[in-house]
Amino acid sequence: MRILKWVGSIVIVVLLILAALYYLGTENQSVKASATMPTTIFVDEPFTLTLTLKNQTDSEREVVSVGLEDTFLQQGIEVIRAVPEYRTVEDEGAWYSFVFARRRRPLLAPNGENVIQLTLIVTQQGRYDTRVVLWFNNQLQGVYVPIHLEAIAHPTPWLGR
Repeated sequence: MRILKWVGSIVIVVLLILAALYYLGTENQSVKASATMPTTIFVDEPFTLTLTLKNQTDSEREVVSVGLEDTFLQQGIEVIRAVPEYRTVEDEGAWYSFVFARRRRPLLAPNGENVIQLTLIVTQQGRYDTRVVLWFNNQLQGVYVPIHLEAIAHPTPWLGR
């Protein structure tokens, strides 16, 4: 009898763990995100990264922050502006989170879409491959968007500067 209770308890725990893993695996599919930006840019010239967010649920979503990998920022890329504006930058270890003020957080209406724009500048030539992560209210997982770009020297640096 005791063995039966013990086995039953283990089965319940395993089922709960599987349900939690399933939830975490499907949770971030409620918002789809894509990035638009030039793939080749000139060093020391600002460019815009546009993140298009599509809410695929019947409930409103609120964007809490946008995260950039710290290696991406340490390689000579700087965020010089965001629309909407972020309130603070938090060092999360492997990420820097650009956190929106509560009253200025971008909202995604049910089945709607919204855009976040980051203006960046690259100070060093090279190829950059990274991800942007978007964090939403009441969501345990972020939505990841891959970023690929190449920064080259301006062919005529004396023009327009």
